[in-house]
Amino acid sequence: MEEFMQSGYWWAISLHPEDNGQPEIIDVHGKEASRLGDDWPYHIGEFDMLQNIDTRGWPQRGKLTEEELLDPEYAVDPATIHEGYWWAVHSEDFLPLIVQVGKSGLVYRIDGEDMLNDFEFLMPIDTSAWPTAGTLSRP
Repeated sequence: MEEFMQSGYWWAISLHPEDNGQPEIIDVHGKEASRLGDDWPYHIGEFDMLQNIDTRGWPQRGKLTEEELLDPEYAVDPATIHEGYWWAVHSEDFLPLIVQVGKSGLVYRIDGEDMLNDFEFLMPIDTSAWPTAGTLSRP
C-alpha cells in the first residue's frame, strides 16, 4: 500500500462486501480515505486504487466572484447540471473540488451534502474511459 501514499483524488473500488463494487472517486490523505457524502474516515487498504486523478490542469477558479456566488439570488439552472461527477467551486471556501450530483439534485462532497446553488459548476468529469475493474478481490 505504500505506493498509494500520494494524497489527492483517486478512482477506486471499495473492497467492503456490502458495497456494490463500482468505482468511485475518493479523497486520500496519507493512509486515510474519504468518500463523497460520507464523513467516516476509511483506511486506503479498504479500496482497490485504480488510478490517481490529476486535477492540476483543470480550471482552478470559476467565472463568479465570491460575492456573486454568495448572493442569495444566485441560482443554478438544474437543467444544465446532469447527474455524475463535477469539478466545482463551493461557496464555503471558494476552492475547486470534486463533487457528485445525485438523481435528487443533491450535491455530495467529501464531508457532506449541499444543494446545487452552493456551487459554481466548472466542468463535468467524464469517467467513462476510466478503469472499471480492479486488481484485488473483494471479500
